[in-house]
Parts: sequence; structure tokens; C-alpha cells
Amino acid sequence: DMGGAVTSIMFPRPQRFELRNRMWSFGDAVIRGPGGYPWFRMARTNPSLFGEAFRSCHFAITTMAGEPLLSMQEEFAWMNYKYTLARVDPRTGGLVPLCRIVRQWTMFAVTDVYTVELFAAGAATTGGGGVRCAGRWPNQFQLSLANGAVAATVDKEMFAFTDKYHVQLRPGMDALLFLGIACAIDRIHHEVEDKRR
Repeated sequence: DMGGAVTSIMFPRPQRFELRNRMWSFGDAVIRGPGGYPWFRMARTNPSLFGEAFRSCHFAITTMAGEPLLSMQEEFAWMNYKYTLARVDPRTGGLVPLCRIVRQWTMFAVTDVYTVELFAAGAATTGGGGVRCAGRWPNQFQLSLANGAVAATVDKEMFAFTDKYHVQLRPGMDALLFLGIACAIDRIHHEVEDKRR
């Protein structure tokens, strides 16, 4: 028994994934990996389909066959935006919390400030410490480990008329954790932008 340990999806080479802005507005969306092939699906969750563990969760990253891999539980209240990510334990179907992403409200900040608090299972896949966010979403945004090493970069061309952006993972990083963080920040970013209109 591994006592709550979860399997990570890591690759020996850099991997580039393609995500679409606001991909959740139309229900399920595809996360494309190298070669432009569909690797994962972002699905709106429904407790009657996914079970009671997903009761307060709004999205999940699943396999292309629809098996849930990562839950994304949102807590949005006035000027307070949080996501809790949890890995699905394939043996029990239960959720193992990985991290919480919080948008910090700052009156005079030019860019939104995000913090990522790792729980034990998330820290185990990143070597401990935390994940730092830097840059302006979704252009030149970085997710770094506590030791300063860049784990993932997020980039969208400044004047591209496209709704796509890319998440580039360095070798050995937990793909689901960093894709989940990117999806959560994108979701919060668009929620905040909608409120500013």
C-alpha cells in the first residue's frame, strides 16, 4: 500500500500542450499534446456521471475515454477566486488533494497575482517547496519550483487572433499538475475579466 500516493504522468523530454482559452464555455474540450493529437479532455463534471467525490467539483481532466484523472474544484466568491486540484486515486476513486491556486486581490498590481499552495501529494511530485507564478497571463507566464527551476511556461502570441495558448513542460515535471494549474489560472483570469466589464 502506498498510503495516498498517486501516480504522476511525467516525460523524459520537454512536452508542449495546446489549450484553448475559455475551453469550458462550450462543455468538453480537448487538450492537445505533441503532434497536435488529443491527449486529455477537459470535462464539466456531473456527480451522476462521476460519483459523489465530484459533488463540488466543476471540471475534471480526463483521459480521451472519459476516465477522470484530475478534479478541479472551484470556490468563487466576491473578489476571492480559488481552485483546489486533486488527483483521482485509481484504486479507490477517491480524491487526493494536490494544490490550491488562489488569485490574490491587490489594489494597485498591474498583473493579477496567483499563489499555488502545494499539499503533501503535490509537493511529492515537485520535490517539495512550492510553485511560484510569474509574468502576465497568458503571455510569458512561468511556473517555477521552489529551487527556481522553471517547470512550465505558458505563452500566447501577443497579437494572434487565436484562442489557443501553449503550455511547455520541462522534462520530469508532473504533466497533470501543471496542466491543471494552467487551466485553473485561465479559468480565474476569464472570470475576473468578465467581472471587470
